[in-house]
Amino acid sequence: MCQGLTASYGGLLGLRFLMGIVETGLPAGAGLLIASYYRKKELSLRFALFFAFGQSGACFSGLLAYAIQGLDGRAGVAGWRWIFIIEGLLTIFFSIFVFIFTPHFPARDKWIKEEDRVRLLARLEADKGKEYKDLDQAPWIKVLLDWRIWLLTFLFFCADMSAGSLSSFNPTILSQLGWTARRAQVMTIPVWVAGIVGALATTLLSGRLNTRWPFILPAILLSTIGWALHVAYVAPGARYFAQFIISIGTFVQMPLYIGLLAANLRGRRYQSAGMAILFGLGNCANFVASNVFITRQAPHYPVGFGTGLGITLAAFPAMLLCMWLFMRNNKKVDQARAALQPGQELDDQVYYHYVY
Repeated sequence: MCQGLTASYGGLLGLRFLMGIVETGLPAGAGLLIASYYRKKELSLRFALFFAFGQSGACFSGLLAYAIQGLDGRAGVAGWRWIFIIEGLLTIFFSIFVFIFTPHFPARDKWIKEEDRVRLLARLEADKGKEYKDLDQAPWIKVLLDWRIWLLTFLFFCADMSAGSLSSFNPTILSQLGWTARRAQVMTIPVWVAGIVGALATTLLSGRLNTRWPFILPAILLSTIGWALHVAYVAPGARYFAQFIISIGTFVQMPLYIGLLAANLRGRRYQSAGMAILFGLGNCANFVASNVFITRQAPHYPVGFGTGLGITLAAFPAMLLCMWLFMRNNKKVDQARAALQPGQELDDQVYYHYVY
């Protein structure tokens, strides 16, 4: 809200910096909370719903911006300032309900009846091992160096390059297609809607089948095709189509990566670190996306589109590597179980099959 009231560029930068500080815990905290309530096969759809609300905000902010710009000059305030002021006030209003209704972790949530809590915890323990507890004895250095976290963070980074580009440059790219700035804002809405629908439909099917890679690999290829169309600088209509397939490919990948990581980490220490690293460093792709679209290169943007294509394509071999490492782990677990003596049991918090 205060961004609409600032009187200097320095003030705007300072406010953006403060926003970054207070917003940084939201994705990781929400991700950890979601991962605490649902079984492995249910996670991706829940993360897709989480993203869908965020994408809906981006979607309707374009429509809202279109409407609010009509207030340009009212009360002596520029239209772009009204956008920040009104959207900020709306956020403040809804934050009241967030404080009231955000749940605690399952074992301590006062909103859940006791019999439902027992059933929920038993359901989670059956899905995530007999000891669905915090792994308090796991050294932090071991947690922070876990290869699963870093590999999935890299994959998320590759997808977020596309998401950041869509968020920052959709109106710019569409303006290059001949629409006015206001019309371009509205024309971004179908692009977001396509991504939302694609992500929800895919993660729903992924959960039913309890598998993820058959959806991730085609989604990477879909995004790659979209970037390739931009690099080729095809006709305006084809470039608009490219935005749709980048949106679908990107927003299918992102919840599946988060669900994949959350499903394969056991213990709150691992999950909290994993969510923080994935969201914190994975979202750094926005640093790239906001600096490679060089204004003087418009409308071709060879650096921007070339960078997007390269980073998106890098996800394909990385995902194949992830699958191979997961399969290798599962083979080792099977061998360890076969070597057990009668009466022996494996520690199911350390030796367990990874899902992919």
